[in-house]
Order: sequence, then C-alpha cells, then structure tokens
Amino acid sequence: MDSPQSGVPTSGVPKSGVARSSVDWVRSLTRTAAILTGGAALVSCAVILGFAVFGEPGADDPSATWLAVSLVAMYLLIGVALSVTVTNPGRPALISAAALTGGSLILCAITVATMPDPGHGHWISHRQSLGAFAFGMAAFGGALLMLAEWVVRTGPGDTPPVSLVVRVCVLSVAFVAVVAAAGTSAAHELAESANTEATTTASAVPVADLSDFEHLNSAYPGGGAVGTPFGLLITSPDTLAVTAYDAGSGRKRWEHVRHNRTFAQPPMTSADGRVVALVGDRRDAPSGTSAILLDTATGRMFADRRYTGEEGRVLAVTDQALLIQPEKALGTVEAFAYGGAHLWTYTAPERCLVRVVEQAGPRLAAAMNCAADDVSADKPRVAAIDAQSGAGLWEWQGPVVGEIEPGSLTVAGERVIADVRQDVSDSEGLFAARVFRHDLTALNSADGAELWRREGLDLGSTYAVSCAGTLQVGGEDLVLGECHHATLGGQATFDVVAFALADGADAWHAAAPLGFTPGDGADPAGWFAALPDGRVLMVTDASSDVTRPECGLFVAAGGEVDELKADDGITDAGWCRGARLQATPNAVSVSFPGKVFSVR
Repeated sequence: MDSPQSGVPTSGVPKSGVARSSVDWVRSLTRTAAILTGGAALVSCAVILGFAVFGEPGADDPSATWLAVSLVAMYLLIGVALSVTVTNPGRPALISAAALTGGSLILCAITVATMPDPGHGHWISHRQSLGAFAFGMAAFGGALLMLAEWVVRTGPGDTPPVSLVVRVCVLSVAFVAVVAAAGTSAAHELAESANTEATTTASAVPVADLSDFEHLNSAYPGGGAVGTPFGLLITSPDTLAVTAYDAGSGRKRWEHVRHNRTFAQPPMTSADGRVVALVGDRRDAPSGTSAILLDTATGRMFADRRYTGEEGRVLAVTDQALLIQPEKALGTVEAFAYGGAHLWTYTAPERCLVRVVEQAGPRLAAAMNCAADDVSADKPRVAAIDAQSGAGLWEWQGPVVGEIEPGSLTVAGERVIADVRQDVSDSEGLFAARVFRHDLTALNSADGAELWRREGLDLGSTYAVSCAGTLQVGGEDLVLGECHHATLGGQATFDVVAFALADGADAWHAAAPLGFTPGDGADPAGWFAALPDGRVLMVTDASSDVTRPECGLFVAAGGEVDELKADDGITDAGWCRGARLQATPNAVSVSFPGKVFSVR
C-alpha cells in the first residue's frame, strides 16, 4: 500500500529502515560455524590417524600396512577438501566435500569389516579402533562442509558481527576437541572391551576332607596354576587368561580372558589369596603394560591399572595396593591404590636391593640384599613397612653373610621367617657339587624381635641353584624343601624338613626318590605343597633314564612317606617333570604343561 502523504511505496520495508532481514547474517554465521567445525574435525582426524599409524607401536599388528595406505589417501582428501573450500566455494567445494565424506565412510566400513572376531590368536588392535574413529571424524567433518555449501549458502554482504564470529570459532574448536578426546578414550576402551571375555560367580568352593587322597580327577587342559583358598586358578601359556576351577570337581567357576594381551610376569596373589594380579603386555604395544586385579572368589575385576614398562615390575599385591619396583631404582618400592593413585614411596638403605615383599597383617615385610665394602661381609636385611603410610617401622640385619631369595621369606601369623642362604661350595666348576647353608630366623612382625634362630643348616649338596630351598608353612610347621644329588652311589632325593613354628625345633624329615638332579631351568619350588594339617605332598621323577620317566606323587607326615597311586588314567608319561603342586580347600592339583589333574 502507498503512503498517502509521500506517495512512496512502503510495502516490504521494515519499520527499522533496514532493507535486509537479520536472518541473512544468521545463515552466514551458521555456514561459518559449519566450516570451522568441519575443518577442526578434519584436523583432528589427521592427528588421530597419524597417532594410530605412527604413535601406536607396531608389534605383530597386521592392520599397520592397511592404515598406513589409508592415511596417505585420507591426508590427500582432507587437503583437497580444505583448500577447495577456502579458495573456490560453491559447487567445487561441495563436490570435494562429498568425495571426502564418501571416501571416509568407505574407509571406516572397510576398517570395521576387517576387524577379526576376538578369539584364540585373534584380537582387535587399538590401532584399528583409533583408525575407525578417525575415519568417522573425517566423515563428520566432510558432512559439515557439504552442509555449509549446500544448505546455508548466503549472498555477499551478509557479515555477522566480528565478536560473534570469534565466539563461534572458539566454541566450534572446543566442541571438536572434546569430541576427539572423548572419542579417542572410548576407542581404547571399546578395543579392550571387544577383546575381553569375562564371567563371574557368586558360588563358594566347598571344603572337603583331604585325609586319604584316593580320588583322582581326570586331566583337563590347562597351563600354569595358582592355588588359592577360593579355588584353583589356571592360566594360559600364550594369552593373558585365567580360569577359576573348583579343583575337587573340575567345575569351571569363572574366567577372565584378554585376547590382546600376554603375560609379562607370573600371576601373583595377595597374602590372603583373595586378590590376584595379572600383569601383561598388549600384543600390539609391548610397552603398554597393565595389571588386572581380580577377586579370586568371584572373578569380579577390581581394577585394570596401566603403567609403562619403564616404571618397573610388579613386586607384590596386597589387600589394598599394588607394589611396583622401579626398573632403575631396585631399592625403591612404590605403592599405588587399585584405582591408580600413588600412596607412598619406600626407599631402602643405601646399596640395598629389595628382593621380596610379603604382607604381615597391617605391615609389609621387605627382604633386602645389601652390599658391603667387603664382599665377604654382605649381609641381608628385613624391614617392616607400614602398609598405610610406607613408613619404616623396624629393621633387622642378618647375622651371617648370604642372601634372601624369592621363596626364602614367608609369614606365619605374627611371625616373619627369613632364610639367609649362603653358597659354601668348595669349587665353582660347571659340574661341581654345590652346598647351600641355611640360617633360619623367626622375627616378631610387630617389633622385629628375634623369636628363634636355626643356624648352619646343611641339608646336602646339589648341582643347581634352583634346588637351593624354598619355604612353605603347613599347619604348625615351617617346611623347607630342597633337592639333592646322589652321593656315594646312593639315591638322589627331594627332601622336606619340618621345623616347629613355635620355637624352630626339628619336627621331622622326609625324602622322595629322584632319578636325577634338576638343572637350573627347573622349578623345584613347585614340587611340594604343605597342607594346613601339616602333611606335605611331593612330586618327583625317580627314573635315571630321561626317555623312561617314573613319575610319583608322595605324601609325607611325621617323617613317613607314602606313594599315592595318582597317575592312573594320566596318559602323559612324563607329567611330573614339569609339574607343580597347588593346594586348594577341597583338592591338591597337579599342573604340568598343557594339563591339570587333582587328587582329593
């Protein structure tokens, strides 16, 4: 309608006098935001993909070559799309963005389709998961560039306020950064989740009478074994996997398998056997070491604590913490909570190396081998550490020269028993007999006071350092197991000597026949198991002919030794040569390479 006063047409002219709608610069701002967000997404894709190819260690991951080729193609598509969007907006930019989006989706689909089904010898690598996420980010960025050119194109002259453009830029980049960070973390977690098979249980292991050992369970597949008060744990030799069994019946209770990891250390349990630590390396990243902490009773996971190999090795696990010994500071113990928080640091006296740590109630007993200026005066030490604060409580120095090795420190109630072992062999030749002298001392865990001491114990000679003796606790006795070679035409034997925990007095001594003295590659520490009732089971090979093993399982009590007819139905004639005995509440299990059977 025309104005009656001026004769000038007024239809379509806003009262403010502005000829264009503010919607025009909003559309322009939307296009700017889409381009900035899309560009940031493409940059993040380039960074994540580069890290997946070059930052993730290769190891034996077969996807490395595919992702390296994809990286070249993706970098070319991203470069073309960004340059055309800046220099030649419109249809060329739309076409380049569409090509980028389609190519990214194809690469993402191929990456996902080529991921193997996790199983024995197959796993999804973190590199593949990151690559799929990176291609997804590229498709997201390309789609935003298409949106900017196709949907929200605007004419010239519609420029939004500069301050608003700056805010949008910051928000766009921040949004993409958050998505990229969260997505990268999620990609790692999804890879771990896809490679994990885990079950739990609420049932308990029944306790059975182990008085006669007349029942034999048939052998079933297995690897290494760890006996706990909550069942038998069987580990896999080539995958980080543990399966819990009721050893008495052979029934599987729970399992935890990580197809993309292998063991870096043997499994270790807490003092009460309730927590087991599985320390392993990722197959696609040997430096990516982790410790998985599981409840041995139920299979529930307490934590999956990552750390680098440079941090050292896991020394022990307690009911509250993971103890790590730094690789370059062997006199230091670092304690970390299950969740990863650092709790405390303990530093041993100068020139002392921490060898063993055992939990003794609210304290930790640490055995150390210490160097003196005179080698002939090297004397070990035992220190008590407060488990909560890491503070040193007391320290005991061994009265004789020698060393405390793994297996030579044990805890029984309020007693900490240390075996200071000294090599007193007459000669150092390759085939020379070796004699190890033992000095046993029981200490009060509260104040370090000496309760009793047995010195100068010489049980016999052997050819292997691995035969030098291991301590176990059985009922009211301390049991020292050691293998000895034949002398003067006699029989080589595996000997167990029992001492009363109360005062260290001799309790009894028993031996089982050995056909040969094991070499240093053997592990005789697993050839005996002390039971809560004071009896000791032993497993030996009595044959002197390596081609004709004579495996035997023996039970010793009060100095008397009886052989158990436990190999009926076991087809592996040489099962005893790599055997390890493990005590559980309702059976004693015998594990050997590839198999496990139990007697009860």
